[in-house]
Amino acid sequence: MVELIVTAINVFILFFLIGYLVSDMLSGMLTKRQERIADDINTARMSKEEALALKNDYEHRLADFESERADILENTRRKAAQMEERILLDGQQEADRVIARAKREAELKKTKLKEDVRHDMIMAASITACKLAAETLDDKKQAVYIQEMLDEMGESTWQN
Repeated sequence: MVELIVTAINVFILFFLIGYLVSDMLSGMLTKRQERIADDINTARMSKEEALALKNDYEHRLADFESERADILENTRRKAAQMEERILLDGQQEADRVIARAKREAELKKTKLKEDVRHDMIMAASITACKLAAETLDDKKQAVYIQEMLDEMGESTWQN
């Protein structure tokens, strides 16, 4: 039993010496590990804060993008409506110009037609006068020549 007590004392002394000698080394390793863990925690906390800041910035940008998109769409719709109005107004003005030009042309053609009819009447009257002057005129022949002239010109000429 004495051996057992001596062995226990030796073991106790051995543990005490090992603890004394190794405790500084273990203490340094534990301190380094604690510092490394604290640095990792700080790095993780900073990364989390940066991620939250980036998330907030992204959400803010996304909200700004939606607002800007809506503004751009509204501006585009307004410009399209203005352009449509301008195109319709230009089209109406062009149609009015075409109609006015067509009316002027119709009036010019009508005037030209009247002049042509008048000229034809003068020519027919002159031919009839020449025929009448060449022949002796009596009432019967004069009526025949007038009837011929009217038949040649047609009734529609006199109705304009």
